[in-house]
This record gives sequence, C-alpha cells and structure tokens, in this order.
Amino acid sequence: MVIEVIAASDSGDSELALTGLVGDQLQGLELHDWLHLLESTTSTLLCLVHRVKAVHDVMRQAADVSAGKVPESNGNSTTGSDVSSHIPVSVVVHSPDYRSDPSDSFLSTEEHARVVGKLHDLLTSVCDYAHERVAQLLSAPSHTQASEQRDKSNLSQQTRNNEKLNHTQNSSSHSSYWLVDKATAAQICDLARVIDSFTEQCEKVCGKTSTALRSAFKVQASKFVQRFHQDRKTKLSLILDSERWKQADVPAEFQDLVSYISETGKFSLAKRETESEIGDRKPSNVLVVGEEKYAVVGTVLLLLKMVAEYCVCATDLTVMAPNLCRHLAELLQLFNSRCCQLVLGAGALHVAGLKTITTTNLALASRALQLLLWLVPHVRDHFQEMFQSQNQPQQQTYRNMSGVNHFDGVEKDVNSHVHEIESKVLSIISNLITGQLNQWDARPPVPSQAFRNISRHLTKLHEAVSNILPESQVEELYRTVNKTFKDKLRDQLSKMNIVNNGGPQHGIVTSELTFYLETLKTLHVLPQSELSDKAMDDIWLPR
Repeated sequence: MVIEVIAASDSGDSELALTGLVGDQLQGLELHDWLHLLESTTSTLLCLVHRVKAVHDVMRQAADVSAGKVPESNGNSTTGSDVSSHIPVSVVVHSPDYRSDPSDSFLSTEEHARVVGKLHDLLTSVCDYAHERVAQLLSAPSHTQASEQRDKSNLSQQTRNNEKLNHTQNSSSHSSYWLVDKATAAQICDLARVIDSFTEQCEKVCGKTSTALRSAFKVQASKFVQRFHQDRKTKLSLILDSERWKQADVPAEFQDLVSYISETGKFSLAKRETESEIGDRKPSNVLVVGEEKYAVVGTVLLLLKMVAEYCVCATDLTVMAPNLCRHLAELLQLFNSRCCQLVLGAGALHVAGLKTITTTNLALASRALQLLLWLVPHVRDHFQEMFQSQNQPQQQTYRNMSGVNHFDGVEKDVNSHVHEIESKVLSIISNLITGQLNQWDARPPVPSQAFRNISRHLTKLHEAVSNILPESQVEELYRTVNKTFKDKLRDQLSKMNIVNNGGPQHGIVTSELTFYLETLKTLHVLPQSELSDKAMDDIWLPR
C-alpha cells in the first residue's frame, strides 16, 4: 500500500518506493497523500481483521460442536451465515441457543475452554499486531530505528508483548517527527479521528482495547502541541517587542470573534461571513465587549485569536487538552509579564525605539490587561466544561482540573499589574503637582504660574486617558489626583503658615482654588458635589 500511494503521488519517487525504507518513502509525501495512505491502510487492515474473525467463528463453532454444544435449531454444522457472524466469545459460551449433547462430544470441558481461550488470544494478537504495524507507519522511523525494528521482529510473540510498552517509549525519543512538523491543527485532528475509528472497530472484534497505536499517536500529538505552543510563544514575543503601544483599529473579524465569545461563551474560528462581506465593513476604533468599549493595541488582538486557536484545538484534539490548557496559561502569563517589562519597566524604549513611556502608553497597557481579565473566565469555563464532560477516571479528571487552576494565578498576576500601572500613572501626575506646589508662593498675580501648570497637567492627563479608559476609571483616577492635590496643598499651607483667617494670603489661596476647580469642572471628570467651594474646606488645618 505504501508503494501504491507513493507511486501515485506527484511528490513520490517510484524508485525509492521499491527500494527505500518506509520512513524515507513517507517523508517525500504531501500531508494529504499521507492521510489518504493511513485511511486506506486502516480500512484494509479492518477487512483482514474481519476475515480472521470469520475463520475464528468457524473454528469456534467447530469446537463447540466437538464439545457437544450444538445449536438448539439443529444439530448440524455451522451454516454459511454463521461463518460471517461476529459473535463475542462471552456471548457464544453462555448463549442459550446452544445445548449440550455428550453423546457427540469428544472434547472435554477443560479442552474446550483451552481451545476457546487460544482462539480469543488469536483475535487479540491479530488486533494488537495490526495496531503495532500502523503505529510504526505513524512514527515514520529513521534508518537506525528501522534496523532495530527489523531485529525485534524476530523475537517471539510473547517477548514482543512484554517489551511493547518499553519499545513504544524508547522509540518515541528516536522517531522522526516530520509528520507533526508539517501538519496543521486540522490535519492532526483528522488523523485523530481515523485512529479512534480504527481502534473502536478493532475493539468490537476482539473485546479488548489495543494501546500501541494510540500511544504512538499521543507521542506525535504531544510533539505537535509543543510546536504549536512554541510557534505562538515566539510570534507573541516578536510582536510584543515591536509594539509601539499606540491605539490600533479593530478589523471586523476580531470584533466578530469577541462578540461570539461574549454571546455564547464558546470559542470558534469559523468564518460567519464571506471575505467580501467583511471587506465592506470598515474597522472600528474600539473593541466592543457587551456594553463596554476597549481601546486596544494590535498585539492584544492577535492574542485573542491565539487564545481561540488553543481552545478550538483542545476541543478537536481532546487527548491533548490538558497540555493545551497548561500551555495557554503559560502564554497568557508571558503576555502579562512582557507587557509590564516593556511598559512599566520601560523595555519598549530599547526594543521598540520609543522615546519615552507616556501616560497614554500606560493606559493602553492597562486596558489590554483588563481585556485579558475579561477573557480568562471564558477560557477557564471552556476547559472546565470539557474535562468534566470526559469519561475519565476520577484521578485523571482531578489532575486536569488542577491545570484549570493555573488561570487563577493568571488572573491574580494580571490584576496586580493593572494596579501597578494605575499607581504609576498616579505617581507621575502626583510628582508633577508636588513639584509645582513646592515652587508656589501665595502672592499675585492670580492664577499663578504654578497653578496654570497644574491645570495644564490635568488637561493633558485627560487628553491621554479619556479616550482609552472607561468613564468610571477616569473618575476614580481624578478623585485620587484631587485628594493628592489637597494633601500636598495642605502641607504647603502649613509650611507657609497660611490660615483661613480672611487675610490677603487666604484670599489669594481661595482665588487659586477657584481657578483649579474651574479646570476640573471643564473636564467633567468629577461630580459637581466634589467640586464645590465647601469640598475644599478640608485643606485648612484647624486654627
């Protein structure tokens, strides 16, 4: 079958097909040709297994007759229809359709049980060997491994059965992983379906699950997931290093993805519109999540798509779902930590060439992490529902669910970094206000240059964050800034020995405060109740 597929393939080498090793032959195939080969091979092997099962049934029924166990309907030998029947051993032994006829028997009960056991072992061995052969095809061994396999093929069946597990584990470290190095996630999922179908069909024939093929596939799938994860880690690191932390437009496909997650709680990469329909829709300047709007950088949009890829792949490739769960948590931690290194740690000055880290950069980084906080619960629910629905031993389910708990750590760390960014913004504006108040002197003209500068800083801060952060966060930010301003002014008045006695200096301070409050009222960042003259009374120390 390998020769036929390679000879028919456009990429195949007919001479190599006749003379080369299986591993060398297969590595010249395109992936769709290789998948076709596997489908054809498993289909043909199933035909052979069923032929063996038919012969098994003839021999089994002959043994039954020889032991005096004959059908109730007649005492004759097996009919043609009986030959093709696939009656499980346990059913035949205890079937009420058979009755004992000691007069015709020449096999004792012990001899009959021995024959039945041998026949069952034959079926099991055939199915196991079919799985081993397909597993070798799947692993595409190198020259050295192929030689070792030929040597081991000379061992007795019993020896090979004893060494099967060790062989699978040892061979996995020497196998050529050319298959998974080329395959896409969809192709690996197609491969999984072929293997599951073959395994289930063989299990129906012999009543036993063969593990060699699934073990070999799990090794290959594990390597694929490692490559899948490493590719995305590398890509994410590269785009983060080139990110300039400026607001990006949101193409329609990303808005559709987020809307789908928000509405259904599920992940999908299926296109719900044609390319032409998407092309007619202009990009938006924000990402809408429910009733909330997110100003985003380009990197976080690509992260959203990567997260969907992990979740969809885990759904299609359930055997690797625990690995994908842990890898996704690692990817989100990478995004979180690199964001803070680049923005809070000013790493973007070196890798992306930024001249300075502005409050706009900080606000966009904070918003990106807040979007991640919205996404993580959906990811956790996706994997949690998947693991709970799988029919696995309780211990395995517990281990899988412990992997879901990694997302709790992600949430904790992201929340921590969001607060650090907010503290950094407050620190910047607080230092600017403190610097101006330290230079301020309560004398004409009013408003003084110091208060004019404070007003300018408050206005620039508003320009930097008002279109990025939601109104509630902007309000809370200015409430903290206002409190900081009053604390610093109170300290400065105490140093200057100015009290609210109605004197000239008190009048100057009141005029300065009026100018300050008018600036905040113009920005519409705080409720009017917090911007009244009485709201500033607490800057004065008791006389």
